[in-house]
Amino acid sequence: MTPNKKAEKPEKKEPETKEPSKPLIIAVIVFLVLIIISLLLWISVIHKEKKTPETPETTREPEPSFVPSRHRLYTFDPFFVTLSSSTQEKVFLKIGISAGLSSTELQLEIENKLPVLRRSMFQLLSSKTEKEINDLDGKDRLKKEITANLNQMLSKGVVKDVYFSQFVIK
Repeated sequence: MTPNKKAEKPEKKEPETKEPSKPLIIAVIVFLVLIIISLLLWISVIHKEKKTPETPETTREPEPSFVPSRHRLYTFDPFFVTLSSSTQEKVFLKIGISAGLSSTELQLEIENKLPVLRRSMFQLLSSKTEKEINDLDGKDRLKKEITANLNQMLSKGVVKDVYFSQFVIK
């Protein structure tokens, strides 16, 4: 073998690599930018959803029966009472009662004595007739009687006033 034959051997050529065209590169870059923007928007939405429970609207707890404020109120569950009647016809009263309290300590006392207080108010309400409580004066007398009845049973403050949130006679 002659040295020329070695030189004549064809050299192996590496395959030519085609460079991607410019439009393909631009399309890939735009696609990546859109993915990044979408990811950032998704993260911001998730982050915002985590913050929303702190807003007052979404974390609204059920209203307590005691509202601490300048006007302290205790709201009793509604009463359903059969009114006293001389006839065979039954007359029903549905009444919602809230009591204006003199102190915050009185609220705890009411909660501790709640069954006894409700029984006492139930007896007072069921002793009334439709005629006694149907007009405005009768309702005012009933408020005063409930107030006096509650104050007899409470020792850590006084019920200043009684409010009717519901008053339905049927």
